[in-house]
Amino acid sequence: MNLRRAFAGPLLLFAAPPLLAGDVWTIAGDGSGDFTSIEAAYTAAADGDVLHVTFRPLGGNFLSFDGKGVVIINDDVGLWQPYQVTLSHLPAGSRFVVRGLSVRFRLSVESCAGDVIVSDATADRAMVVDSASVTIRRVMLSGYAALGHGLDGAIGILDSNVILEDCVLRGTHGQDGQTGGGICTSCCTDGEAGKFAMDAQGVSLVRVQSTDLIGGSGGIGGGNGACSNGLDAGAYRVGPGVDLTLVDTLLVSPGASVGTATVLPDTARRAVFPGSVASGEPIQVRLTGAPGDTAFALLDGRMTFDPISSVTGVLQVTHSSRRVRLGTLPPGGVLTATLGARMAADGTAEHIPLQVILVDGAGVARCAPGDLLAVRGAGVQAW
Repeated sequence: MNLRRAFAGPLLLFAAPPLLAGDVWTIAGDGSGDFTSIEAAYTAAADGDVLHVTFRPLGGNFLSFDGKGVVIINDDVGLWQPYQVTLSHLPAGSRFVVRGLSVRFRLSVESCAGDVIVSDATADRAMVVDSASVTIRRVMLSGYAALGHGLDGAIGILDSNVILEDCVLRGTHGQDGQTGGGICTSCCTDGEAGKFAMDAQGVSLVRVQSTDLIGGSGGIGGGNGACSNGLDAGAYRVGPGVDLTLVDTLLVSPGASVGTATVLPDTARRAVFPGSVASGEPIQVRLTGAPGDTAFALLDGRMTFDPISSVTGVLQVTHSSRRVRLGTLPPGGVLTATLGARMAADGTAEHIPLQVILVDGAGVARCAPGDLLAVRGAGVQAW
């Protein structure tokens, strides 16, 4: 099948599902927004609404968003840093979108059949369990301790489909051993093992692009060498049921990785969209790939997770009703393209599924990871 011809041919129209559009609610602990706590806002919100944090919310540090898909935008990263955030039990057809969170302990995605997108965030560690479609982009994790489910790393993945793009995942140094004192000056303990950057188990499909995976060194044994140093960790540990693909990914570790990964000696294909655009405003998309690639945008389909054998990457925008040719990448492999303006009703935000496919001269298609583009209606504050 010549994919250049397939993407350049007549537009095939599909019955597009309803787009993710909803009301926009502001959350500010000083009373300047619609709600002072994000818990109250989530309770009141409908599926698809946007919760925009503009000033440190009141409420707890252990946040659970269960069963209802919303978009959470945090513009107060410096002040609002919840201790733990859990996204869970999202039904198929709904979406969690989380941008700008700074989580002091753990970010968890659990039992989500719908689509989850986490971007521009930091956390001590992250865990993804039994979830069908998770995209993690521009996230930094430091991996201090074990995660549960037998997972141990900066990120743990179990029975899930995950894309990691532009992330830094750092497994930490194992705890040093102790040296005794008092009547037992020769007593000591061994150093603990270092942590993997990524630990993926069960039946999982994981694609990692333009990401640093940094394994942690083992802790130093106590007793001035009388006790053993901990084992150094590799960049990743994957079980036999994991399909792991690495593209443009840096592996740094004092120890050996465990399991099998497919490393593609290829140029990473990327598409960078604005955080949001105003209704009626043209949309600028920055594309990166190989010189000569022809880029096409897929819009208005279903945001899902569909690994297919005929392209390199994961097709996320399926059954798209619009396909737009963006142009050919020049020498240097970077192109800024413009999409036509979209409209959103006053006081709402519409989230458009958008993915870029880049096709080389031989007709081989490569998917850049997809995302949701936010279009703000009149009266909605920018983010």
